[in-house]
Amino acid sequence: MNAIHARSVITEARLPEYCLSDNQITARDTNINCLVPSDAILNYDVLKLWSDGLSQDFTFTIECENGGTVELPWPMKARRIVNLEVKGCRIHGFFRNIKLPSNIPDTMNDLIITNSTIVYTVGELNEVLKRYSDASLTEENECGQQTMTKFIFRDIKFDAQIDIIDPSIFMEMEGHVENMIHSSSSQTCDYRHLAYFDESGSTSMSSYHFKLLTMDAQYPSLRTYRTAKVGLRRIPDQLQNYRQYFPCLKSLDMSNNNIETVNFTMESTTECLLSPTQQPSYINLRFNKITKVSDAILDTMMDNDIIIDLRNNPINCALQGDSLKNYAEHMITVYPTFSTLFGDLPCREPQPITIL
Repeated sequence: MNAIHARSVITEARLPEYCLSDNQITARDTNINCLVPSDAILNYDVLKLWSDGLSQDFTFTIECENGGTVELPWPMKARRIVNLEVKGCRIHGFFRNIKLPSNIPDTMNDLIITNSTIVYTVGELNEVLKRYSDASLTEENECGQQTMTKFIFRDIKFDAQIDIIDPSIFMEMEGHVENMIHSSSSQTCDYRHLAYFDESGSTSMSSYHFKLLTMDAQYPSLRTYRTAKVGLRRIPDQLQNYRQYFPCLKSLDMSNNNIETVNFTMESTTECLLSPTQQPSYINLRFNKITKVSDAILDTMMDNDIIIDLRNNPINCALQGDSLKNYAEHMITVYPTFSTLFGDLPCREPQPITIL
């Protein structure tokens, strides 16, 4: 069996030689950096067992040289690992523990995975979808670690390995997905501590992603959500009324997509229970394909104290008229610290309609 796909039996809790402490030690936190060579495989279980035997909490930063691999099973539970960053790695075994409850409490504060590739088999994916579909996933596998304050899952690619030849497996997977989106989970994921969530840069995002993201989940403390550069062609329904699902959100980034139309409703029935801030909300729609914003949407933005950033869009000023200019002038009056942003906004000077 390929060593990468085999579950390693860890008999010795010893850190690899390429993991070194940076000596920034406090009473409760030790930082360990691991630079995984291109021909090496780092098993997360080694870090988990090694840290379990000690009395302080740890932050691990794992960076891979070209081709370096990490065996990293979701949801990365370890009693003494409170922050984890993985960058530039090929990740194997991501779904390995999907059937195995760990009985380890949630401890993670910051989980950051960037510029990495998750390698999985079709059989593994089918098993995950099946368990989601029939509500047999454990809470820890469905929700991950609910103690997180920051979750960054940015610039992630997926590499599917074909291990099942039978074409019917794909029809079976489609059936599991249909069941998932039309049924309710047996548990609710309560991300009461999560303040920052970034899923930018993954162009393979499912069309059901935002429905699954908000279904049977609560985000009462989320302040920043980023879904930039993911290939969006429209604003998802759940983000058109984002305050329903993210009641305290102050910054929403959908820049660098292919959005053509701006739609928001702001018809929220969910109250933000955090202390109010004096800053306006901010929606980043830069570098999209927006040519016009309706007067009704701009009125909604003003009524809800929302700054919408439309720079670097092909706004047709002749069609837009004075509404964008009026919106900018109003927001500058209310929030003068944002005057630079509005100074670069298109259509500050209305253009005459050209009659051919």
